[in-house]
Amino acid sequence: MHNRKRCNMTDNGIKRICVSVTDLNKSTSFFVEEMELEKVCSGTMNKDDVQIMYGLENCEASYVMLKNKEQPTLLQLIEFSAKTGKCSRDGRPSWDYGYYDVAFRTKDNTKEKERFANLGFDYYCPPTRYVADWIGLDVLEAVLKGPDSMPMALIERLREPIPVFDGRFSIFTDCAITVKDGDEATRFYSDTLGMKKIFDQVLPDGLVDEIVSVPKGTHTRMLMFSGGNTPITECLEYSLKGKPMCDTAKPENAGIFAVSYEVEDIYDVLNKAEANGFETLRVASEIGMKPYGKILSAFINGPSDIPIEVYQIL
Repeated sequence: MHNRKRCNMTDNGIKRICVSVTDLNKSTSFFVEEMELEKVCSGTMNKDDVQIMYGLENCEASYVMLKNKEQPTLLQLIEFSAKTGKCSRDGRPSWDYGYYDVAFRTKDNTKEKERFANLGFDYYCPPTRYVADWIGLDVLEAVLKGPDSMPMALIERLREPIPVFDGRFSIFTDCAITVKDGDEATRFYSDTLGMKKIFDQVLPDGLVDEIVSVPKGTHTRMLMFSGGNTPITECLEYSLKGKPMCDTAKPENAGIFAVSYEVEDIYDVLNKAEANGFETLRVASEIGMKPYGKILSAFINGPSDIPIEVYQIL
């Protein structure tokens, strides 16, 4: 049963973004009311399941699954009873290695800035325009300081084709990750997970410095990996070297602590990961999780010591 193939699985990109929160109800209200996501389900995890899946002892958890109308990707908000009240990105520069933000396609960033200011939210970077003519990109991008100081990129496209959608927000465009080595990231996302690398370039100096909060003169290499109708996995390698965030980007601290990729054969993926130099952090274990039912879940020590979950629906 554990090796059964699922012929209807067409996306091998990000299927779940795991965000630890300090107040589940408050965060859920924000993402539903302000970011226009839909609540799919809610659930709880007992102490045994939390320890098996996340390595936390004597800890329970409650979670909510949210999604937009266009993608299968779920935003999972999880409140752990062992929460510390700390935020994983607080005091850490954007060039430290780990998850940085989740990006939302936005209709009008100018209006959103006024609206979020009225709600009492600040920005890491206010709406800033940048143009990359060589790839036909002209956008107004901002990085909102969301609940628990979570960085949230808001991206408005200014050049045709401009997406048409109802409401103020639509898809998750990407999940940005700071990595030490783009070649190592390629070895994981392309060679191990089988995702398609659709972009790999050193950006012109200064193009995105303000948006990603790096000093002037920093060279930025951007890599993008696509897995279908899911957010792009965007990796950023800077000439300014940082430190791994594995000491703070943990489930008990608020923020993005993992992303999850659905696979057809979890043991095959774990073997490929080991062969490519990525060790298994937590072995495949059977867990019940809504809305999937039973899954096999495992964690891999990914590029730059970033924890990555792979799971197989049983």
